[in-house]
Amino acid sequence: MKIPPGTVCVYCGDPAEDWDHVPPKCLFSKVNRHNLIRVPSCTKCNNSFAKDDEYFRQMIAMRDDVGEGPDATEARAASLRALLRKDQRKLREATVRNIFLTEQWNNGVYLGLRHGYMVDLHRLNRTVGRVVKGLFAHEFGRRLPEDHLVIAFEGNEVPKGDIVFLASFSRIAASIVANGFRDIGHGVFRYGVAPAHSRPDATVWVLQFYGGAYFLALTLPKEESRAGHLPRVVA
Repeated sequence: MKIPPGTVCVYCGDPAEDWDHVPPKCLFSKVNRHNLIRVPSCTKCNNSFAKDDEYFRQMIAMRDDVGEGPDATEARAASLRALLRKDQRKLREATVRNIFLTEQWNNGVYLGLRHGYMVDLHRLNRTVGRVVKGLFAHEFGRRLPEDHLVIAFEGNEVPKGDIVFLASFSRIAASIVANGFRDIGHGVFRYGVAPAHSRPDATVWVLQFYGGAYFLALTLPKEESRAGHLPRVVA
C-alpha cells in the first residue's frame, strides 16, 4: 500500500515514505501478522527503531509474567538465535552480565533463589513512547502536536509523587481496564486510552504485551512537565 501524497511521518513531521508497525512487528509470530496497525513514517525514523525494537522484544519475552503463548515463545526463540550469532559476542556478554540471582518471597514466605536480569527501563519506555505516538495518530487521525510529549513508565514504576495526580491517574487507568482493551494479534498486544484533561491532546494510555507486561503512558503539553513533576490529571 502506497503512502498518500502529502502524508507526514507521525514521529517527526517530515514527508512519510514508508509504513511503521505499532507495536513493532517483531513482537508477533510470523503467522499472526494480519491486520496489524500501521502508521506513516519517514525512512530515517523507521530505520532508527530496529535495535530498540529487538531489545524490547527480548526484554519483554524474557519476563515471567507473559505466559507461554506461541508469539511470546517465538519471540524468545528469535532473541536466543540473535544472541547465538557469531557477530553478537558483545550482546551475549552484556546479557550475561545483567543476569543475577535474587531472593523470591511470597507473603513473607521465602521461596528460594531465582534468576533476574537488569533492564534498561529508559530504553523500554522510549519504545513505548514511540508506540503511543503511533497509536495516537491511529486513534485520532492526527500527529501528536509538537508542543506535546509522551511520558511512559513500566507498570511497577508509576511515580509516587503528587498524591492527587496519582489518585486521578490510577482512577483513569482503572476505567480503561474496566472498559476493555483494543486487541491486536489475539492477545499479543492490547491497549486502551482515555482523556486526561479537557484538552483533546492530553491522554492516558494502558498497554499490555503478551498478556502480562503492562506499561502506562501520558501525552501532555511540554510545559506541564518542565517543573519537574507530573501534572494533575482530571478523571
